[in-house]
Amino acid sequence: MACYEGATIHIFSNGKRCPMYDDPDADGHEDPYSMISSPQKYIEAVNGARFAVGLTLEPGFNFANCDAVRARFFFENCSSSILSDLRRIDIEGGAVDRRTTIVNSIVSFCSSTGQWQQADLTFGELKIGEASESNVTLNDIKNLGRIQVVWQRIKWGQKTLQYVYKEPSAISEVSEKVLKGKAIENAIKLCTPQ
Repeated sequence: MACYEGATIHIFSNGKRCPMYDDPDADGHEDPYSMISSPQKYIEAVNGARFAVGLTLEPGFNFANCDAVRARFFFENCSSSILSDLRRIDIEGGAVDRRTTIVNSIVSFCSSTGQWQQADLTFGELKIGEASESNVTLNDIKNLGRIQVVWQRIKWGQKTLQYVYKEPSAISEVSEKVLKGKAIENAIKLCTPQ
């Protein structure tokens, strides 16, 4: 689990919580691809295994002068995110089961069928070889295998945000040269919608 300012992130797979590890290659510098300064952890992923990501607000979490915590879950190269709000009134009212939000699937638009579809999150296989037929660049793989949870305190207001959807791109094969020593062995894939 990754703890940060009273919030804990968990990743679940195969019915249990995945242990998280510090980056063994960390040199003390921040990740240039990170949207914010935060702890970065690693898990051991199993190809084809379904997974879920959870955010828990610990007892005594400081809401400051806000109404809720909004969590945004980002997965690999998806430009969109999943939003979930944890309301202060529920948590401070003693609703223990409302301290945690869990995401185990994503809804995406299928351009071939013209419909929205829901699919479970899975760890996908990534083929790594000397050379690759694909034209994948270092910029294309900057978020490969990344699960990012961004949370912020919010105060309810009247402003409506505009949603712009961009279909995610999938990378299934990459050359070792493009990885440049990054220890990535898995990509995030969506199961076939049911």
